[in-house]
Amino acid sequence: MKHNVEANLYAFLCTKRYVMTIDDIWDIKAWNALKPGLPIDSEKGSRIILSSRNKNIGKDIGGLDSVFELQPPDPQTSRELFYKLIAHVSKNITETLDSPQLENISEQILERCHGLPLAIVLVAGLLKTRLRSQTEWKAILDGMG
Repeated sequence: MKHNVEANLYAFLCTKRYVMTIDDIWDIKAWNALKPGLPIDSEKGSRIILSSRNKNIGKDIGGLDSVFELQPPDPQTSRELFYKLIAHVSKNITETLDSPQLENISEQILERCHGLPLAIVLVAGLLKTRLRSQTEWKAILDGMG
C-alpha cells in the first residue's frame, strides 16, 4: 500500500494552528518539493517562516513584502559573543587569551566569520576543544573557508 505523505501531512496541518520554520532553502526547487504538503492559505492563523541566503527565493515565494533581511551583529557584539564563548571565567580579553598571538588569531577568525552568529558559535565551540596554543588555533583558522 502506497502512503501519500504529502496528502496526509496536508490534511493534518489543515486542522491545526502552527508555526513552521524551514531553514536554509537554497533554491525554489526545494520549496516546490515541500509545497504540496503545506496548506498555504490557512484560516487558522498558521505561519511558515523560511530562511535563505538568497532573498530572491523569498520574493518568489511570498512577494517582496514578505522578505525580512537580517543583518549580522556589529563587530563589537560579534567579538563579545566570541570571547564570552571561549572564556573560562574572565570577561577581559587579555585574561581570556594567554597570549597576544592567540588574540591576533582570534581576530582573524572573527573576520572570517563575517559577523554570522552561527559561525562564531561553531568555531568558538571547536576552539574550546583544542589546546590554547598558537599552533592549534592557527590550524583552525587555516581550515576555515
